[in-house]
Parts: sequence; structure tokens; C-alpha cells
Amino acid sequence: MERKKTFNFHVYLPENIEKIGQPVVLGDADELGAWGRPIVKLRQQNRTYWKSDPVSISIISSIQYKYAIHIPKSDPTSRRENFEFEGFNEIDAGDNRTLDVQRNDQFDIWKIRDDFSFIDYIYNSIEINNLRDKVLDYQHLLTLHSDLTIHASNPKFIIDRIDDNITEKRLFLCILLGYYISKREGLSYELPDNFPSNLLLNALENYKQESLPLDAKDQMYTAILALIQHNAFQMKFEWLIIFSIATNVDPNYTFINHLKGLKYSNENLTKFIERYKIIKTYTENIKLESYVEIAKWLLQLCHNIDSLLKIWNDVLVHNNEIDCNLFECFIGQIRSHGDAVALECYFRSLSKDYRDRVSGIVRNQVISLLESPNKKWTYENIDAIKKLLHDNSLVWHRDEVIQSLELISQSHTLELLKIFPEILDDWFRSDFSDTKEKKIPKICVIWFKNLLSKLDTSTSNKNESNFIFLVFQQLELMHPLLCQRINIWRDLTTIAIDRVKNCSEDRIFAATKLIVQIKQDNVEVLFLEMVKDMLNKSTQQTYDQLLNKIRIICDCETAEILDVPNMISEDILYHIMTILQSQSTVSSASEHYLNILKASKFWNIILRAIGNVAKLNSNPFVKIIKMSINELAGFLLEKTIDVQLLQKILEFNDEYLFRHFDAAVAEKKALGD
Repeated sequence: MERKKTFNFHVYLPENIEKIGQPVVLGDADELGAWGRPIVKLRQQNRTYWKSDPVSISIISSIQYKYAIHIPKSDPTSRRENFEFEGFNEIDAGDNRTLDVQRNDQFDIWKIRDDFSFIDYIYNSIEINNLRDKVLDYQHLLTLHSDLTIHASNPKFIIDRIDDNITEKRLFLCILLGYYISKREGLSYELPDNFPSNLLLNALENYKQESLPLDAKDQMYTAILALIQHNAFQMKFEWLIIFSIATNVDPNYTFINHLKGLKYSNENLTKFIERYKIIKTYTENIKLESYVEIAKWLLQLCHNIDSLLKIWNDVLVHNNEIDCNLFECFIGQIRSHGDAVALECYFRSLSKDYRDRVSGIVRNQVISLLESPNKKWTYENIDAIKKLLHDNSLVWHRDEVIQSLELISQSHTLELLKIFPEILDDWFRSDFSDTKEKKIPKICVIWFKNLLSKLDTSTSNKNESNFIFLVFQQLELMHPLLCQRINIWRDLTTIAIDRVKNCSEDRIFAATKLIVQIKQDNVEVLFLEMVKDMLNKSTQQTYDQLLNKIRIICDCETAEILDVPNMISEDILYHIMTILQSQSTVSSASEHYLNILKASKFWNIILRAIGNVAKLNSNPFVKIIKMSINELAGFLLEKTIDVQLLQKILEFNDEYLFRHFDAAVAEKKALGD
């Protein structure tokens, strides 16, 4: 509950002060005008004694106040009040009074302002060999005139004299800063932005505490801390000099605690690491506890993996004891970045003995990295996670391998899904067995479905043929692993065929030119059987439709001559001929000859085909067609042809007929030969 108390202010003021303005009391409490409103006025009791009316003030914390003269405004329209304060003419000049809440009456004497040149005298008399004596003089001055001395030791005094490059004078300025900050009764203090902390920090090179009186060491350390913080948070690097003198001024390296909030941009972090490399030797032989604290702080500075690895590899000292103490911090940083590269680099850097000690934690971290299916994976991270999963020194357990396979199978990242066969191969090569573990077939099915889904989304509709090839390519990769595991192989091939059949027929036929790259016969046969099955189930086609399909299969859609490029295409063409034979139904020889003649364009292209055609030409139906064309040509030459059939033949022009009969003539003999 808020507590109020009544106070009376009594003060001796200089004679005739009322001629300047109205004496008042100002303070940080609302009842004292909050430093800006002249609420509490003083009333003159005699020539020099002034007194306020009783003032009720809420007692909630330490209350500061000063006496001042409220000067009348020269401009009546101005809202700004003019005050002339006692002592140093500022609100926060280091000489504020503190309300004695234990007493109702406050008895004071107006503080007289003085230029106080004593400190200047001491400063100007400093030479190379008398710093200690001059600090003693300053301390004596403090005992005589504490408030005035502290106020005169303010940052402005230091800034005005910083250009003197004598080291001892700059060290003296450090002492002044330390006393100034220390006398602020626990209040936090930040140096002005324009304070030249770099110049005072540079003066600390080779600094020894023995150069100062023993009772000045704390003030010097206070100044050093303030300079370090100011310089570091200004994104400068002169503060790193502390590492060269820390064993002398801060052997426990507690200054690190004052830099916890330091955050560098990528550019400044790179600069910091390069600067730190220069001074890192100063920390290599210090106490383990201190080194670990510094190392943890360095690791926590890193907000990207590049800097984390540079600190770990290029900056930190490593042995089992240090690495053990840093492990959780380093792993925490890796976890925050979700990075496998750093984890793999870390594990590789450890000694064999220590690897054994941390292998379980590293395995858990690998699994943790895999647990988010939507995580974005770089190629470098995938390569690192693969190395870790392959690393026998991690002593992977059966359940962990299965969990890893399961998590990879559920990933939404194509490149991570692609490493599944390698990890599965490790499983099969180990003492583990998929006959005992029922999860493996299910995991394989989930993985393959996800893989095909990602392959599909990574190719456009125009590249369906590429997608089809990629599907069979994945089957080729899996065949060595699963050829003896019939159930899993059958599941995957069924998924593949069903998915490919969702593609357009033309795109499937167009994939033939790519499937020829498949070297595994069993996988090639799968494609062939799928295409043959599609052809078997398709409705009866016109010859033009069939020819269009054949051109797509042979990848020569616009060429006049059909070039059969490979044995797979030839096998499919052979099957098409067999289908045509099964669909051929004629009631007479004449009808048979005429049907072939009507389809002359189709048969001209088939019979004139080049490339891989040996098997095609051996097809029984192709032989029948060729023989039938030659038979009809013989009837014409021998003039033994049926008159009605001749009339039908003569409906076609001579050029058409010549090309028709020429297509079946062996060794390109003319019909008249």
C-alpha cells in the first residue's frame, strides 16, 4: 500500500538570491514537480534562511531533489520553465540530494558551484613514471571534496583530454571514469555513443595492476568493464585487448558475463572471428572453468553454421575434457540451426575414446534432425546425414536404423528420399533381418510412394516421359537390394506400374527412348510388359493411329523413314504386328490383298524401316504381308489376276501402286525384272 509522509525543507540560500527569481525545491517525485514544475516554493524567513510549506510525498523509492531558482520567462508564450540549479547546474550531474525519509525536516545549505580545477592540475602534472603518485593525489582530493571531485571527473572532462596520447594520462582518465561510475550508487550507466572507448582501451596494452595503488584496482576494473561494453556494442573490436591482460585484471574472465547480449551481423561476426584468432593464444593455458565459459560464449555468438564451424575448428582448443564440457552447448547450437554438417564435423573432430562416450547422443541428434518431414535440406546437410548414418563408429542399434529409415521414408525432400536405398542396404548388410522386423516392407512402400510423388511434382506435365524414366530408374537402383526379397520387390513394382499408367499413353510410349538406358533386364522387361499390356487392352486402331504410336515409340515422329533405334522399340513393334495378326479377319484372298493395298502407307513404312529391324522382319505377320504383296505383283505380271480384283486395284494411281509393290521386292528389284 502506498505510504505518504509530510516533509519541511529548510535551506540557507545566498543573500539577495530572490532578486534572480523564486527559490523552489525540485525533485523526481510528482509532488516535487518531477524536475520540471515549480510546485514547492520556498518562503524567506530572514536574509538567508528559507523554508517550504509542509509537503506530503508518497514514499515508494529513493527520492532525489535539488534546490533551484525559478527564473521568470523572457517569452511569456514559451512553455519551457527556466531554472538555475544549485551546485552543478544540471539535474543529473552527480550532486543530487537524497530525501531523508526518516526525518520530517530536511536541513540543507545551497551548494556553491565551482570550476574545480584541481583535477586539471593533477592531470597536467602526470608523467611516464609518476602515475601511481598522481592517483594517490586524486584519492586525497576525493577525501576532501568528494562530490565536487566526482562531478568534475565526468565523461566530458575525459573526452576533452583524450587526444593526449601519453599512455599514463589515458590510464589516469580510466581511473577517473571508474570512480565516476562507482559513485553513482549502483545506478546503471552507459557511456555516450561518441565516447572514444577505443583510445582508452588501446592504452591498456601491457597494463599491470601494480602500476596503481591497491585500493584503485576496483575502480580501474569498473572502467575497463564500461569500456569493453561500450566498444563491443558499438560493433568495434578494440575491446579484445582484455584477453591479453585478463589474467592480471580479471583472472576468472567474469567480463564475459557483461557481453551475453552481444549480437553480430554476419559481416561483423566474420570480422570478430578473424580478430579473435589473433589473440586466442592468451586463453589456451587458463583454468578449465574459465576456458569453458569463454568457449560457450563464443559458440553462442554463432547464428549461422559457417561461423559455428569456424569457431569449433579454427578457434577452440580440443581435448576430451574440454569437448565433454562443450558438448551440450555445441549440440544445442546445432539443434537450433537444424544442421547435420556441423554435427558430422563435430563428431569427426573427436578422438576415438571420446566418440565412444558421445555416440549415443549424436545418434539421438541425427534422429532428431530427421524428425521433421517438412525440414529444408541442403545437399551438404544430406551428405553429412548420410555419412553419419553410414558411420560404424556410432554403433547404430537396430531400432535406431529402423527409425531412421522410417523418418527418411516420410520426408518431403526429394534428395533426402533418394538416400533411402543406401541406408536400407546398410540394414541388409548388417546382422539385422527384415524377416524378423515386419516394419521394413511397410516402410519401403511408404518411401516409394513418397518418392514417386516428389518425382512427379519435380517434373512438369511436358516432361512426363522423364518422370516415367525416373520411376524405372529407381526400380533399377532397388533391384540389387530386393531381387531376393520377392514380396517387397513385387509391392514396389506394382506401385510403379500403377503410377506410370496414370500418365498419358503418348508420354509412356515416348519414354521408350529413355528406358533403353536401363541396364537391368528385369526392369526393362517390366516396362515392355506394361506397354504390351496397354496395347493389348486398347481398342482396335486405324493404321494412321498405329503409325503415330510407332513413330512416338521410335522417336522419329517427323521422319519419312522409320528408324527403329533400339531393341526395346523393336520388341514393341514386333508385338504390334502380332496384335494386327490376331485382329486380321478376311473372307477371301482378294479381300486380304485389297486390305493390304488400302493400308499401303502403313506397310510401306514398316517394310522400309531401318535400324534394329531383324526381329521385326522375322515376325510371321510381316512375312505374310510381304509375301502377299509379292503374290499380287506376280498375278499382275503373269496376267492371272481376277478381273474384279484388278478393277479394284486400278482405282489406285500408278505411283501409289508402284510404291506399294516396290516395298516388298527383295533387293530393290523393279517389278518388270
